[in-house]
Amino acid sequence: HHPDFHTARFGGELYRFVLYPLPGPLGLGGAIVVGAPLRPVTALLPRIFQLSLWAGLASALLAGLLGWLLARSVVAPVEEIALTARQIGEHNLAVRMPAMAGNDELARLTASLNAMLDRLARSLELQRRFLSDASHEIRTPITILKGNLEVTLRRPRSAEAYRDCLLTLKEEVDHLERLAEQLLWLARADAAGLELAREAVALDGWVAQVAERHRPAVEAAGRRLELALASEATVELDPARMQQCLDNLLANARRFTPERGAVRVATRRLGPAVEIAVEDEGPGVPEAEREAVFHRFFRGDDARNRAHGGSGLGLAIAREIARAHGGDLWVETAASGGARFVVRLPA
Repeated sequence: HHPDFHTARFGGELYRFVLYPLPGPLGLGGAIVVGAPLRPVTALLPRIFQLSLWAGLASALLAGLLGWLLARSVVAPVEEIALTARQIGEHNLAVRMPAMAGNDELARLTASLNAMLDRLARSLELQRRFLSDASHEIRTPITILKGNLEVTLRRPRSAEAYRDCLLTLKEEVDHLERLAEQLLWLARADAAGLELAREAVALDGWVAQVAERHRPAVEAAGRRLELALASEATVELDPARMQQCLDNLLANARRFTPERGAVRVATRRLGPAVEIAVEDEGPGVPEAEREAVFHRFFRGDDARNRAHGGSGLGLAIAREIARAHGGDLWVETAASGGARFVVRLPA
């Protein structure tokens, strides 16, 4: 027995009724009927419709305003980033993206862009410095060549004088050739990296073989070559590349070791790594320059200048090779006070 709802018109006016049946004995029953006119309710409908309309318009305006403010808060930083990006050029890499507060996507994006610009600026600065240094290095032997030729051609000379001039010219041509080869090597390494042809090598025997190739030049210069090879290790390396690395270190040690001094080569095992050390008895490397000596075309004190025949690229190439093998190269002070260059490689 559920109540029933009905709408009916009486005397021209609508009423709403609820009828609730009442059961009785012998199937007889009755019902309770309650009704009320709908006029008060219908009178409110236009007002409710009007209020709903105004509320809808106000909500739409508020949503539009909030959407515009939200869009501006997102677009404004993007526009600022775009404006800053248009100011950045090859000759204006000092400009940076505005730092964003917080840790949202835009803040991380601007931080990443600024880090990229820092790397790009450093790369371009290194490239400019490299080109400037390379130009200087090439200009020096060319100037010497030209000067010797001009002086020699000013007047007739003896055969011995011509021979001396030609020997000087040959030295400068050899220097230019070495410099060109090293510049080409570095350019290829920078462009495509180093491709290594690794093979298992018994380190001590291989180092001895490489070092012995330098013995004639070392002894001809009045120095001694001493070997102390004790790693007893087998290492995966590219023999040709690592020989180039050791050749540079041995040539460097020979140049800076004084006459009657010793060039020492040693190996040892150190946990999961092996070390190859090349030591000279020269003036050593000041602590402040121990990282800089591996920079391309680095020129330190008078003890490490062009008078020793170096191009300023050999140590940079040696470190590139060591790091390509997953190792490293650094310099420290030897017991004799000279320089001790250490190559560490994974065993």
